[in-house]
Amino acid sequence: MIERVEQALVSGNIDTVQDFAHELAMTERTLARLCQRAFGFSPKQLLRRQRFLRTLAQIGDRLDQPLATLLDGGYYDQSHFIREFRAYMGMTPLAYFNSPRQMMRRAGAERLRTAGARVQGLHQQG
Repeated sequence: MIERVEQALVSGNIDTVQDFAHELAMTERTLARLCQRAFGFSPKQLLRRQRFLRTLAQIGDRLDQPLATLLDGGYYDQSHFIREFRAYMGMTPLAYFNSPRQMMRRAGAERLRTAGARVQGLHQQG
């Protein structure tokens, strides 16, 4: 069941807890208990994390493009993403992308080469 939850998360096709539970053919309450027990987070928190990771991977180093064009469809607008970015990273996207990140760039490139995704949580663990 945990593998099915992971597959549903990384699919990128689920935006709501209701859809998440429906995809797994279980009640929202059962899904909540499973997610809390297996991952330590609620289904909503897991979906938010995946949306954030997808967007962070999408942005990558494409700072020459408007941020609004790179956001995951689950964000209502750019300010929604900025609030969530600050909650996860403790800084604004501008501060993050203006900071030196050479080690993270190399780590992301190596992870892409070896695991198929720059960011953990965006692919099935092998």
